[in-house]
Amino acid sequence: MPIINATISDEEKIRIKQYLLGQLAEADEESLEQRLMSDPAFSEEFDIVVDEIATLYVSRHFTGEEKTQVEQYFLRSPERRNRVQFICELLRQLGEDAANQSEVTPVNVSDQRPTVWQRVKASWAQPSVRRPAMTFATLLIVGGLVFWVISLNSNPTYQPVELAMTSSERSTGTEKTRVRLESGVDGLRLKLGLPSPRAPQYRVALRGEQMSLRDLTIEAQDATSITVVVPVKLSKGSYAVQISEINDGRETPVRGAYEFEVD
Repeated sequence: MPIINATISDEEKIRIKQYLLGQLAEADEESLEQRLMSDPAFSEEFDIVVDEIATLYVSRHFTGEEKTQVEQYFLRSPERRNRVQFICELLRQLGEDAANQSEVTPVNVSDQRPTVWQRVKASWAQPSVRRPAMTFATLLIVGGLVFWVISLNSNPTYQPVELAMTSSERSTGTEKTRVRLESGVDGLRLKLGLPSPRAPQYRVALRGEQMSLRDLTIEAQDATSITVVVPVKLSKGSYAVQISEINDGRETPVRGAYEFEVD
């Protein structure tokens, strides 16, 4: 579900998502797990990010490499698979998922405790003067969830841009790319040519004149390039994408950047 009244920074939320998708180095994973055990507020925000990813997965927001990471790392946990199934169950009760669940990983919960939805239905079966209020509150929650899922399915439009690395010892360097934003786009889809030799994994971040460093999620990766999405419409100015190589859990910044100018 959407993060409301969050008590942690955007950078920490990004680190939680990277942890859940298996993108953190081993030392960073241990640090995050220790904080989960010692910081109740951080643990609550962790659960919220888990719900976000589960809902995005059900709504088929993830594609390519990121979808694979969700299925290989995020859904490895029985509790997270149960959360995905719970969201699917909510949609099924409203008749929304007849055509949308065919690719969601099935979960065997025959040996699990009753789900939240099952407990809600059981409570409705009991005579109670509080039942109308419970029904109304539950419908508000379900309606909000479905509205959010539907809004996610209205696919955003990203303007494709190809960038080559500048100021790198491993390349001859190129001029800064100029980008004129098209009307109606929601952000940029950047295809970054990789330096050689290629690392097995990368971390990507964007910086600008009027913005702090922001991590970007890798959407796709092949032998010569990686593709990332900038999910916001950038204002005019200079920007640079920085990448770090990850080898055996060790992260090494690559000298150089992918520089571009938004007109």
